[in-house]
Amino acid sequence: MRFRSFGFGLLVVFVATARVALAAVHTEFPDAGQVLQTAQVPLGDSGTPLDKILGTDGFPGDVDLYKVFIFDPAGFSAEVTYFGGSVGDSQLFLFDCQGVGVLSNDDQECSLWSRIPVGELNGPPGVYYLAFSDYNNDPLGGVGIGLAGWNDDYREPDAGPYEIRLTGVTFAATPEPSSILLWAILGAAAIAAWWWRRDS
Repeated sequence: MRFRSFGFGLLVVFVATARVALAAVHTEFPDAGQVLQTAQVPLGDSGTPLDKILGTDGFPGDVDLYKVFIFDPAGFSAEVTYFGGSVGDSQLFLFDCQGVGVLSNDDQECSLWSRIPVGELNGPPGVYYLAFSDYNNDPLGGVGIGLAGWNDDYREPDAGPYEIRLTGVTFAATPEPSSILLWAILGAAAIAAWWWRRDS
């Protein structure tokens, strides 16, 4: 019985890991930073499309910043498709490789969840930074100045898991071979925890 349980556990990890590889999902772990120096870098095969980011708005005023590679600017889009049930009020911000603001969105049609649609980005392929924040928690920095922080002027303490669907994006970094298995296991565990928080 113990052997079967152990085997089943390995099967769950293998299936979850395979799901991550096929779906090109990044799950936030640990908490992503708020400025360029602490931005989280989703790890995957270079050139592999990154379709989805699963994260958690862990505390009032939390901001999560991700470093990605946009290979198809004309086809780029980012859309919050889940945030804390039906009440979460999100914002999305896109910065260039220097941290200068490029695009942002508060609400989409008939929803408090944010969306940057296809065709909005007018820039070259390359490294960009995508930020998720609570409503009204806006970036600090002047015209032509890189991201300097956030104003922490959030409307209400929204919190909970969120999901961002992406197009035109690939992973910005490839993990070392020795760390792939470890990150796969941690990723599978993080996805399981994300779904548990979403359903609880």
